Amino acid sequence: MHSGNMTPHQRSGGGEKAPHPSPHQGRGFSWLVAFLLLSVLAINYIDRQTLSVLVPFLPGDLKMSNIVYAHITSVFLLAYALAMPLAGWFVDRVGTRRGLAITVIFWSLFEFLCGTARSVFALGSYRFMLGLAEAAAFPAITKTAAEHAAPHGRAALIGIAIFGAGMGTTLTPPVVAYLSMHLSWSWAFYGTGVAGFLWTIFWLLSYRPRSDLGVAAQSSAVNVPWITLLRDKRVIGLTLAQTFSGSLWWFYLFWIPSFLNQARGLNIHQMGIYGWIPYFFASVGSIVGGYASGYFVRQGWEPVRARKMIMCICACIVPFTSFVVKVPGVAAVLAILAIATFFMEAFFANLFALPADIFPHERVASVVGVNVMCNSFAAIVVMQFIGHIVERFSYTPVFVLVAFFLPAGALSVQWLVTGEQELRVSAVPEVMPK
Repeated sequence: MHSGNMTPHQRSGGGEKAPHPSPHQGRGFSWLVAFLLLSVLAINYIDRQTLSVLVPFLPGDLKMSNIVYAHITSVFLLAYALAMPLAGWFVDRVGTRRGLAITVIFWSLFEFLCGTARSVFALGSYRFMLGLAEAAAFPAITKTAAEHAAPHGRAALIGIAIFGAGMGTTLTPPVVAYLSMHLSWSWAFYGTGVAGFLWTIFWLLSYRPRSDLGVAAQSSAVNVPWITLLRDKRVIGLTLAQTFSGSLWWFYLFWIPSFLNQARGLNIHQMGIYGWIPYFFASVGSIVGGYASGYFVRQGWEPVRARKMIMCICACIVPFTSFVVKVPGVAAVLAILAIATFFMEAFFANLFALPADIFPHERVASVVGVNVMCNSFAAIVVMQFIGHIVERFSYTPVFVLVAFFLPAGALSVQWLVTGEQELRVSAVPEVMPK
């Protein structure tokens, strides 16, 4: 096994590699853990997408133009980016069990508070705080895969977790439409906030790191400065891939509901009926993408090679979906959007598995934190660009441009990300914040 997948105790020669428990032999992970990660990402994505469904239908004191909406999404992304490196370090320091519980409590609180907003400024402020708290989600999930799953099961576990993100975006249009029409728009925020509090209870009662992987030693792990991570070409490659592909996904997450309303005329009732379809196929794509690379790993492929192959296939297909702006009829539009989201999420299931394949589990959350931080900063620029282009022209140039982001991300991985020598950490001094 690659040295990065060994425990500190094993790397020092202090004992034999502990076998995986027999219940994990086939799939490489626990279904209970998979369900918990799936459900927390579902809640996470409902929280972050609720506003995108509601924005065309908010009351007068919260009405906003496309440009103002772009500013609010950028505020969320700015907070998300600023918090990401600290979130990755925090999860590496306190562990996934406590770290994820703490962040879910905070993001659920700010999601709940969004329902109390009575001005655009207040709503934007709460979205900023939501972005700060949600930053720990993906570092914690990738770290959980590193410390819990066998190599052949990591992409599958992450794919199942990302399935939850897709299910969250799938459920958001009908749930938000139902709560808005039968109660009020505020209850769309209240309901998802309460769901996060309930999830935290189940997580704390159910999850424990696997002792056979030496996770108990994580709190004493050597810390690596963020600038040191960025000297590793594999971190640079992963960061570029996250930057390109993440910007594409943020567009689909925040702007597709508005596109369906403004360009195709869907009202909130129709949004509840049809708006979930692209995101449902995103969920399916994450599962298929994770299991596809896992299949090749079980056949003897090196994990990084298997992930790269699936990512390249996805990147070759997505550019053709830019024709969505030219097809007639809502059914054709939804079909093309579904194809795009399917292959995007298959790509992501493998992209998020790569840090767990390459780096020691003590470093995984920090690496993901750096990746997603840069992704989010880039997405701020992209969101602003989209807001101005849509307001002044149309969605056509936007769809054409972003369709080529996934190939750019795949090329970054092909050129820079390899599975060879681990990031050297043993000689790095302790300089991380306490």
